[in-house]
Amino acid sequence: LHKMVQDAKARVEGLAKPWSKVTGPASAMVATAERLNWKIHSATNFVDDEGRALNLEVDPPIVVQRRCDDSVRSGRGVQLLEPPCLQTHGKDGTSAWQAAVLIEKSGGN
Repeated sequence: LHKMVQDAKARVEGLAKPWSKVTGPASAMVATAERLNWKIHSATNFVDDEGRALNLEVDPPIVVQRRCDDSVRSGRGVQLLEPPCLQTHGKDGTSAWQAAVLIEKSGGN
């Protein structure tokens, strides 16, 4: 498993279109982590986009799922789900979608 992930990282990480090089589950995992702005240290150790460590040998699947959900809702993840109608940027370069996410994260303040 570790060798598969290492090979997939060498093939997929840093590419403009990583999904074009996905050939199996290991490279799909690497491409997904890349898309979420996660770092893969090994086949079982990750760091999410907020700097929180995940160990797949210890953390239950629900924790990983929640971290994925958090990443999709924040920063780079917003770009993944942002509808075209909300891509208009204001003076500061923030879209309405990003502004809504920031407001939600700050508790409405």
